[in-house]
Amino acid sequence: MRGRPAIPIYKVLVNLAVATLILSLSACSSGSNEVVEPTPDIEATVEASIFATKIATDEANKPSPTVVDLAPTPTPIPTPMPTPTSKPTPTPKPTPTNTPSIPSMSSLVAAAEGYWDAGQHHLAIKEWTKIIERGPEYKRAYMMRGNSYHQLGDLLRATSNYQSANRLDPNDTDVLFLLGTFHVLQGAELLKTGQTLPAQLQMLDAVGDLDRLIELDPLNADAYNSRALAHLILGNASQSDRDYSTACSYDAKHC
Repeated sequence: MRGRPAIPIYKVLVNLAVATLILSLSACSSGSNEVVEPTPDIEATVEASIFATKIATDEANKPSPTVVDLAPTPTPIPTPMPTPTSKPTPTPKPTPTNTPSIPSMSSLVAAAEGYWDAGQHHLAIKEWTKIIERGPEYKRAYMMRGNSYHQLGDLLRATSNYQSANRLDPNDTDVLFLLGTFHVLQGAELLKTGQTLPAQLQMLDAVGDLDRLIELDPLNADAYNSRALAHLILGNASQSDRDYSTACSYDAKHC
C-alpha cells in the first residue's frame, strides 16, 4: 500500500482556526445570559494566519544564496627544467694510409724512352701503354709503341698503332710514312706465304698513305722509294720506275 501524502502545513493551521471558531460559537449558543463580548473577525484572522504561514514556507523553501569567491586563483609558476647539455662528438682522426705516389707523365715518358734506347721493347710497350691510358690523345705514344712492336716483329700491332696516331693527326707526315711503309712490309710478308690477294690489298693501302704524304711533302725521297716498291708488287712497273727515279734524284742513297 502506498503511504498517505503529507498534509501541507498551511492546511493544518486552517483546520486549527476552524476548530477554534466552532468552540467559540458553541459557547455563545449554550443559553448563557452573560453579555458576550464582541469577537474578532475570524475570517480575517484565518486569512492572516494562512498568509503568514505561506510567507514562512516560501522563506523556508528559498534556496540559499551561492557564495562566489571573487578572489582570482593564483596561476602556478612552472618549475624551470634544467637544459641538458650534450657532449661534443669527438672528431675521428684520419688514419694515415700509405698511398703510392702516382708518377707524372714526364717521368713515364722518360722511363719508356729509356727502355727503347736500351732495346727493352717489352718494358717500353708497358710504359707507353700507361701513358696512353692517362692521355689517349698523345699521338707520339702510339707511334713509339708501334715502333717497339715493329722491333719485336709484330707488324700487325705496329700498323694498328700507326693507324691510331694517323686518326689523331691525318696530316702528320712522319705518321703517314710509317703507316705506308708498314703496309708495304706486311704485303711483302704475305707474298712470301703465297697470299697474293691480301698482299695486294696491303699495297693499295700503302699507295694511298704515300700519295697523301707526297701531297704534303713533295720532296720526300723516302716516300717515293716506298711507293715504287708498292707499285712494283701491284704490277705497275712503269709507275714504279718513275718513283724510283724521283727518289734517286732527291736522295742519292736510293740510286
